[in-house]
Amino acid sequence: VEIHPADQAVITLVKNQNHYQIYVDGELRAEADSKIASYLGNLYIGCERDQNGRPFRFSDISVRRLEIVSRAMNGDEVRNEALSWKEDGK
Repeated sequence: VEIHPADQAVITLVKNQNHYQIYVDGELRAEADSKIASYLGNLYIGCERDQNGRPFRFSDISVRRLEIVSRAMNGDEVRNEALSWKEDGK
């Protein structure tokens, strides 16, 4: 998912069995399916990929807040959560 430079962004990943939704600032930006229900993976934030698809040129981005919940979220809940996080950051 390409995210343009910004002072602050709220990224939300919603997992429902093998289906993943990626929201940026409350807006659905991508969906993906994985046949593996649970796995250890990497989340690359603030990097580019070379011509072979390998990540490189990482930015100095920092994660200010990380929240993991076990409940399912719909689009409206994600948007409201993103707004509340932005307001908390002011």
